[in-house]
Amino acid sequence: MTVFHPAFPIILAVDGKQRTRNLPIVELLIRNSCELCERLMEKLKSLNTGNKIFELKVKNVDKTSSGFPQKRCHITPATWVNGKFWYAGDFDSNEFIAKIKTIMSLKETA
Repeated sequence: MTVFHPAFPIILAVDGKQRTRNLPIVELLIRNSCELCERLMEKLKSLNTGNKIFELKVKNVDKTSSGFPQKRCHITPATWVNGKFWYAGDFDSNEFIAKIKTIMSLKETA
């Protein structure tokens, strides 16, 4: 059974009917002095323009209020999706989108 995250419902109009869909949550761990972090943040934002397919949360490990203590991973950049570690460093955009779409299709069939 797939559990939807209630904080991010998206209302879709399909065939005149409204449906609620929850998007995967992508959390990106960054540091202030990390150039790759900045590039990856821009990459994720560009992948999510137009038809939004995920919620992006950026967490800065240099800030004590980053709200990410449960991850205890200070490798940056690090990408987590729905609370699970996916990538350290850069990643292939096509692979990332394919994995996100797989998560979304699993949620729709649940």
